[in-house]
Formats: sequence, C-alpha cells, structure tokens
Amino acid sequence: MASSKVKYGLTNVYYSVLTPGENADTYATPVRIPGAVSMSMEAQGDLSKFYADNGVYWQAASNQGYEGDWEFAKLPEDFRTAVLGEVKGQNDIVAEYDNVEGKQFAILFEFAGDAAHTRYCFYNCTATRPSVAGETTNDTLEPTTESITISAVGNRNHIVKGFCEESDTVYADWFTSVTLPS
Repeated sequence: MASSKVKYGLTNVYYSVLTPGENADTYATPVRIPGAVSMSMEAQGDLSKFYADNGVYWQAASNQGYEGDWEFAKLPEDFRTAVLGEVKGQNDIVAEYDNVEGKQFAILFEFAGDAAHTRYCFYNCTATRPSVAGETTNDTLEPTTESITISAVGNRNHIVKGFCEESDTVYADWFTSVTLPS
C-alpha cells in the first residue's frame, strides 16, 4: 500500500496508563477516549548554533518532546480517575483532590489519509486538568467541549513518539497494547 500524501480525520484516541518499573516500564491495556474533536502537538526544543570562522560552525536541535491541546466532547470518567487522579467515592461523587498527582500515560490515535491511515503513539505523557465551562442554551444547541494540555517527553529509552501505516505489521494490533519500536 502506498503512503498517504495528506492526513485528515482524527479518530481512535486511546490512553494507556504507564507504570514505571525498576528495570522496565509497563503499559496497561489501552482504553478508548470517545469524542475526539481536535489535537495539536507542538514540537518543544531549541536550535543551538555555534559561530566560528565568520559563520555557523556547528548547530544542533534539542528534542524536548511535544506539548499541545487536545479537545474532546467530554472526558470520560475512566480517564479522569485513571490518569488525572480523580477519585470516585462510594456515593458516586467523583472528586478532585489538591494533593493527588496524575499518572503518566501513553496516548494513541489515528489520522485517515488519502492512501493509508496512520496510527501514532506518544509514549510518556502527562496531562493537565480540564477547565470547567458552559453556556446557557438559546435558539440552537451548541455543545461545550473539554480541553486538556498534554506534554509528551522521552521515556526511559528516550523514545518520544512512534507511528505506523496500514501496511505495517503492528498496525492491526496498535490499539490492543502499546508497542515500542524494536
């Protein structure tokens, strides 16, 4: 199958809680986050230049991962409790505590393309809490979305992100487990 020339259509967003281990990290079975609206992850890092002999003598770019906003129709309760650290009590109230840290996780997703779909994974992520916002209804119903900021950095093996296209061998199982490059 040929590679795509364009991409469109964010879909199939999943998260997988990362559990750091003494010798290796493990990932839980990925869980779907329905209602993905948009995402934009900006590369983080600086370009360093060293000048000598009246010009750029040496240059390097640092890779400090990615950071960006993800917008969803509504974040599901399982993501809030598993990743953001919110707690569901016996009386079914989901509470946010100021002394609880969120968990690291991988986020997996897919873009459609003109020739092939491409699946991505950011391996070592943290997320901010969503804001609380809403508006009154009027002549038309306009859904209010929820947004979080996700920061992705290299894992213990310095892997930040990976992707594969439909023709790759791991493509079919991409959302059943987090696969690291070999």
